[in-house]
Amino acid sequence: MKRIGTVWSAAWLLTLGACLLLLSGAVRAQTDQDQGDLTRDWNLRIGMFIPQMHATRAASSTVGLSAIAERTVYRAPQWDLNIGIGYNGTTDIYAVPITATGIVHVNNLRYGFGAGYAFGRRIGGGGFTGATILLLVGYQFTHGRNPLSADLRYYFVTGTDDELDGYSLTIGMQF
Repeated sequence: MKRIGTVWSAAWLLTLGACLLLLSGAVRAQTDQDQGDLTRDWNLRIGMFIPQMHATRAASSTVGLSAIAERTVYRAPQWDLNIGIGYNGTTDIYAVPITATGIVHVNNLRYGFGAGYAFGRRIGGGGFTGATILLLVGYQFTHGRNPLSADLRYYFVTGTDDELDGYSLTIGMQF
């Protein structure tokens, strides 16, 4: 029961952080000053993480939290390059991947590949660091000022004996 409460606490903190980002954007909109590039092109995603290994699901939870904050650093007509940080797991077993992800847009479909570095905690409680690779397939629901999309990502995390490999299903919005 403690694990569920902690996951919900993390979800509330992420929601609060997203609200603060939105509030700061609304306040900046009231001024006439140019605030620079860091205030645009942020993607916030939240959803669920399902570990691939049965041992991980048995030791913690069948479904965990997946949250990603990433920024589009390069935009081309058919693809984007994003840099981001995420969280996949539960309170006891988790990975924090820092990745660069290329996303190709074909009509409303999204395909991508990412690579980076991850750190976190394994089943036995020990920490780890290692490389991470992700594959992405998604769908863009809306276009315009704040587009909404859904992504299914699969993370391969080294240094964990596949304990933190798994699926991330998220809904996200760009700000």
